[in-house]
Amino acid sequence: MGALIHPRLFEHLRNLFPDRITFQRRSATTQDPYGEPVDTWSDIPGYVNLPCAQAPQSAEERQAMQMTVSERVWTVLIPGYLPDITSADRAVLGGVVYDIIAVETDQTHTLTRVRLRE
Repeated sequence: MGALIHPRLFEHLRNLFPDRITFQRRSATTQDPYGEPVDTWSDIPGYVNLPCAQAPQSAEERQAMQMTVSERVWTVLIPGYLPDITSADRAVLGGVVYDIIAVETDQTHTLTRVRLRE
């Protein structure tokens, strides 16, 4: 039985994925002069400048200790299967660094959905 989605389908649908995303992994943790940890991040080979489509999922504002804290969550669709990306990594999209909340793939391994927190 053949696949329902041809592996090269996404090559012909470039306009559906107008953005580019890069995934990074913590490569080292050092300490600043005050003893606070400082993480160093490096691009993950093979996961740089991937085509994607970004859409807002939710936004929330909370009051905390006389401050307003806002949090936005984005969903990003990426053609292909990204088995090595985890919530311990981070993403850079449009020059903005995001924490990864979750990574999900479809059952045919043709699309990966990543939820990001700004």
